[in-house]
Amino acid sequence: MTELEKTKRAYDYINKLAQGIDPLTDTTLQQDTALNNDRLSRCFQYVAEILQQVIRNGGAVGRRNQDKKLDFTLTEAMKSRLAFSEKPIPVSELVKRINETITDEQMKYLTLTPITTWLVEKGFLDEGTDAKNKRVKFTNGQSVTIGITSEVRTGQYGQYTVILYTKEAQQFVADNLNGMLEDHHREKERQKTLVD
Repeated sequence: MTELEKTKRAYDYINKLAQGIDPLTDTTLQQDTALNNDRLSRCFQYVAEILQQVIRNGGAVGRRNQDKKLDFTLTEAMKSRLAFSEKPIPVSELVKRINETITDEQMKYLTLTPITTWLVEKGFLDEGTDAKNKRVKFTNGQSVTIGITSEVRTGQYGQYTVILYTKEAQQFVADNLNGMLEDHHREKERQKTLVD
């Protein structure tokens, strides 16, 4: 296995941990495990972003050409290559499939934050806190109108709920993705001006 392949595997593991998923079993981490702590989750996300930069740089450490990267945009050509799943999938899998359509090495990868934030803002998902005071998203009456469902599963640590996107929901996200990204960038700019 090459160093770049090892880095890609490390990215996959850390990215799953950042999302509260056990990278070895693909099940949701128990709420009472230290790995499911909000602060650690943010740390995992940060490390995943750095690993992603290293992967984009062909294994080189640093931000080489990072400032020149183009913001992610889903073009019609990319959309035509997007492989929707007939089986409902989590948003992380949908983002992975969308990123697989990128052919321009200068384009940034998509993350799931703009998608889930937009869905919460538009009322297609709700957001709250669980018993451990961790922020979680969950479905509501509007979710089903676009094909977002939830399912209770049992893993090695007990029961957990997973949010799933049917083929219709995957198509809905693809159709609205560029608007989601515009809203996300606008909000980031607004937050930046508040800090300055």
